[in-house]
Amino acid sequence: MSATANFSAELDEAIEVLNNLEITLDNEFESLKSHDLETFQQIQSNKILLLKSLQRFDQQKTQFLLAQSQKPDSSIELENLLANKDKEKWHSFLVCLKNCDELHRKIDFYLAQKIQNTNAILDILQINKSHNATKLYDAYGNNKLSTIGNKITEA
Repeated sequence: MSATANFSAELDEAIEVLNNLEITLDNEFESLKSHDLETFQQIQSNKILLLKSLQRFDQQKTQFLLAQSQKPDSSIELENLLANKDKEKWHSFLVCLKNCDELHRKIDFYLAQKIQNTNAILDILQINKSHNATKLYDAYGNNKLSTIGNKITEA
């Protein structure tokens, strides 16, 4: 099998992996939105396997480019080495890769907002960041929480 034919087969596999990753990322986002943490956790191992597979494909692509290059220091365009049908596959691969990137960013943004909201709620619930559990009592052993509560009811 020629190097180009071998790369074409690897590209087909990579497209299938990317399609599965896109579905996985959609499912991941839906599980986050519905607060289904069990499904979210189950998705993670599959997502990692898919990402590792794409990483291997990237290494194979690099090896293919190096094998086709006459000069090791010159960069060669992948598209110039591919047949027309493989060029179309490569373009569909890039489109799907962009979609996966956007889905990943969407999930990352969603999680970052959830973390930010959670931290804001925790800040509201804390009496004072400088106080810890042992400082909730004043020098006379009185609970500072009760004095704070009294000040709120007096207001």
